[in-house]
Amino acid sequence: MKEVSIIIVCKNAVDGIARALDSALATNPYELIVVDGHSTDGTLDVILGYGDSVTLLTDPGKGIALARQIGINAASGKYVFFMGCDNEIDPDSISRLKAYMLSHGYVYCGMLTRIRNLDSYLARCNNERWKYKITEGPKSIVGTPFLVQKNILDEFPYDTTLQFADDTNLCERITGGGYSIGYSNVVCYEILDNSYAELKSRYIMYGISDAEFYNQHKKEWSAKRRRQSRLHPWRSEFVLGLRSVKGLGRKLYMLPYLFLITGLRYWGWWSHRNVNA
Repeated sequence: MKEVSIIIVCKNAVDGIARALDSALATNPYELIVVDGHSTDGTLDVILGYGDSVTLLTDPGKGIALARQIGINAASGKYVFFMGCDNEIDPDSISRLKAYMLSHGYVYCGMLTRIRNLDSYLARCNNERWKYKITEGPKSIVGTPFLVQKNILDEFPYDTTLQFADDTNLCERITGGGYSIGYSNVVCYEILDNSYAELKSRYIMYGISDAEFYNQHKKEWSAKRRRQSRLHPWRSEFVLGLRSVKGLGRKLYMLPYLFLITGLRYWGWWSHRNVNA
């Protein structure tokens, strides 16, 4: 995909970065840009081992939005594809994603995330969650990985004052500008170890993002809208999970997981309730 600049933002991702880079390069992109947040675990050594195949940039550690904007500013492709350092994609996935995006009139289009290795309770629950949370069709918010027209990112740059609520803020402004976004039927894979430590880190980060987005907008929101935002983790994780999983046995199987991720998300919100306040 010679029109596509691939951007990966990472920090201390030594366990998965090589697989992410290999899968990105297999798509034959116009360029592959990695923005590193001062990794200390050997990630930089892995990236440097790819030589001129990868453009390595450094961010000052002020948040994901700024790191992504640094990558965008350096990108030269007509399209930008953001993927995580924990993602693995098939060689033809970006070309299929681009075809889907154009045929559906989207300017910004995401992939369906799945997990290859379902050898643990958390891996199976994480995969089940992805199935009901990320579905094909038009959406108001689309997360990584996604393909977007570069001119859209020029029109709607990231708000670099935000540390975590980057996708939510960006999607809100793009759809507010009259553009359509959504998820495709193209699949990508997570390559995390699905450990409790990884789960804890992720959902606390989601909670910090919730707090950041809430604090950014609470003064302009009505009391009803503020209440909806505060209930969002409960509704989007616990309630949606129970409603989406079919069968009593499967609901009971997922119940501890749903309690856990909902609690971790609120923990992240509470512990960072004054972020950007």
